[in-house]
Amino acid sequence: MFVRVTGEPPRVKDVVASNFAQLSGVAHGDTVAVMCALDNLTKGAAGGAVQWMNRMLGMDETTG
Repeated sequence: MFVRVTGEPPRVKDVVASNFAQLSGVAHGDTVAVMCALDNLTKGAAGGAVQWMNRMLGMDETTG
C-alpha cells in the first residue's frame, strides 16, 4: 500500500480501486486529528497474496 499525505481532508473518491491510502491531519492546541481514506475492497485475500508474492520475488507490488 502506498500513502499520500495531503493538506486537504482525504476523500474516498481519490483512492477508489487503487493501492493508496490518503492521509491528512489537523492540530488545534494540544489536540491532533488524523484522517485516512482507503479502499479496502481490493485488498481481499487473493490480492494481498499476489502483492506479497511480488514483494518476496523482488517485483513491484502492483505487478499483476
